[in-house]
Amino acid sequence: MIKYKTIIIDDIPANIAEIKRITEQDERFEIVATANNGVNGLKEITTHNPDLVLLDIEMPVMGGFDLVVALKEFPDFNPVIVFITVYNQFAIQAIRHSAFDYILKTSMEEYLPQALNKFALGKTDRNLMLGEKIETLISSLESNKQILVRSHNLDVFIRPSEIVYISTNKNRPNSIFMQNGDCVSANQTLVSIEVILPGRDFFRLGKRHIINVKYIREIRNEIGFLRKKFVYMQHVPDSERLLIPGGKYPKLIQFINDNHSPIVISGK
Repeated sequence: MIKYKTIIIDDIPANIAEIKRITEQDERFEIVATANNGVNGLKEITTHNPDLVLLDIEMPVMGGFDLVVALKEFPDFNPVIVFITVYNQFAIQAIRHSAFDYILKTSMEEYLPQALNKFALGKTDRNLMLGEKIETLISSLESNKQILVRSHNLDVFIRPSEIVYISTNKNRPNSIFMQNGDCVSANQTLVSIEVILPGRDFFRLGKRHIINVKYIREIRNEIGFLRKKFVYMQHVPDSERLLIPGGKYPKLIQFINDNHSPIVISGK
């Protein structure tokens, strides 16, 4: 009988014992190591090259998400990872979006055996290799985190994934245009906002604008002597079109090709 090498990583000994107890009820799985944080867990993964890793998220020294990111540096190791976590909507959303599996700690007795059986029967979705899943997880974590924006006398928390574009104005607060139609005033400079935004989604269009390329509706080549190019964004009227400065167009297209799906370019 094939034995699937399994590693359990959790900072609480009682949790490790419970996960081990449930897992060992299925004779197809062999616990080859346990670890109490991500650093030690990474050592065990590179030592044993397991088939399956049952991984906690919140741990000291190195958490579960950080461990997964660290695995990018070890492409020869491609275990199936199942997160075991307490309920956290943000974490669950990121895990789902990344095609990783997860089990809530409050439901281990019921769902851990099901997850093990799904793995053993080969029903786990392995179309996405671990490296691709890690990239998607990183993107999801970045997109769903909140950033702090100082607006007048208030501290406002917003999600970068909901920002359409940011515009700077002389002698006035910067304007952050949101997906829901709101406009948030920000006292920080455009540069100070730019450094806390996810690098793969936001592009500095020029001195006045930072755009979230995921919300580009189309780029138009306007008829006229100068043949100017404009970006038209989703969730804002056409009158809010943004001029692409000279020399920025090829850089914008390259940025989109490197990070996202192609957008529509049209003449008018």
